[in-house]
Amino acid sequence: MKNILSCVFLVLLFSPLMANTPFSLEIEPDWTQPSQQILVGDQPFNRLFFKGAFFDEIAPYQPLYYHSFPLDGPGEPIVQITSVEYETLQLTNVSTENWPAELQFNTSVSKDRGQYIGKISFMPAILEGGQLKVVKRIQLNITQRKTTFIAPRSAVFAEQSVLRDGQLYKMAVTQAGVYKLTYNFLKEELGVDVDNIDPRNIQLYTNLGGMASERPSSELRDDLKELSILAVGEADGSFNTTDYLLFYTQGPDQWSYDQANERFSFEKNIYDNEHYVFLKVGSQLGRRISNRPHLDNAQIQFDDFTDRQVLEEEKVNLHHFWGETLGKATGSGKIWYGDHFKNLRTYSYDNFQFPNLITDQPIQVNARMALRAEQRSRFTLSVNGTSATSTLANSIFRLSGPNDNINNFANSATLNTTFNVTSGDIAIEVDYPFPSSNGDGSEAW
Repeated sequence: MKNILSCVFLVLLFSPLMANTPFSLEIEPDWTQPSQQILVGDQPFNRLFFKGAFFDEIAPYQPLYYHSFPLDGPGEPIVQITSVEYETLQLTNVSTENWPAELQFNTSVSKDRGQYIGKISFMPAILEGGQLKVVKRIQLNITQRKTTFIAPRSAVFAEQSVLRDGQLYKMAVTQAGVYKLTYNFLKEELGVDVDNIDPRNIQLYTNLGGMASERPSSELRDDLKELSILAVGEADGSFNTTDYLLFYTQGPDQWSYDQANERFSFEKNIYDNEHYVFLKVGSQLGRRISNRPHLDNAQIQFDDFTDRQVLEEEKVNLHHFWGETLGKATGSGKIWYGDHFKNLRTYSYDNFQFPNLITDQPIQVNARMALRAEQRSRFTLSVNGTSATSTLANSIFRLSGPNDNINNFANSATLNTTFNVTSGDIAIEVDYPFPSSNGDGSEAW
């Protein structure tokens, strides 16, 4: 029986603080000239300004305070606010789009000529209740998080590939599961000379499913790993027409369990739609699934499990869409979306089926959309007629015009909630209403 639906549209180390290098930092920004006019292209714009402010390309309208200081080691700087005083500014000609409601600190550590240097930066302004408040005076307490030494990854690699010899055949799968290789498939589809091989010498090699980790500290994938196989009928040393192989392998996409939130998360492979398994017929015995004795009188028994399904269609890349549709610089990105909500504002998805669903427990639904509108907006999702609304996505500075290369093209809205259903046939409907009026230029993905 099944009890949960997870539907998705679309090394953190905790350690004690070092006490040997704490210090206080008092900052009083000079707001004598609170705004500054700049030219972006040929268009003048006003931005918030204080003496000594610097700006980056990510948020060219947000002034940043920057400070560097020596450190005793490579540990991460930790910033805590001891006290802060704000002053309200009435500036109607300064853009405050997407400004935070609380102070946010960025920290980093670098090393120069043997000396570790800590760096902090933050914007000394917030948007609270629609009012712009700037920091008049702030006192910070800065400490350091102890860093545990991490040994470099081993540089010991396999001297020879497992595919260096034997007869090799490449297979592709599109999802995780148990697969069956029959006499006919091996002979007709792969071209294996099954009538003249010893099936006991068949080996299967693959690697972990999903995308390779982008973390430099992650374990390296060095050569392929051998899978354990259930080989039915191999004992006589020949592959007969009724013999077959069973094996399990992961797929190109990957599910992982979030222990903290007690739910599964899904990662779509953005580089390949297939995962590959190599069949090798060589001169040594292959790995086989071993038998284990049956356990009697088990203290814990299960008759249900958590099932999950996902809809994440990779139809549109917003960076490419921006360049191709609006005649801007073309490119791509790592985040893709599905249906386009513009002329058609409602889509139905009826392909979720969960046989034997436990209906006295709620199902969990997670959804995300990219919304593009000049007003704050949200989407609505219905499950079997019961509706829920997403979080509010921030508005876009402007839908078209100059400087759209430095403004967000779209902002995300998410929905994470539960629904009560009476059957395992799940019909989902997603609606993106016009946030202002019909034809207001808004769209979503």
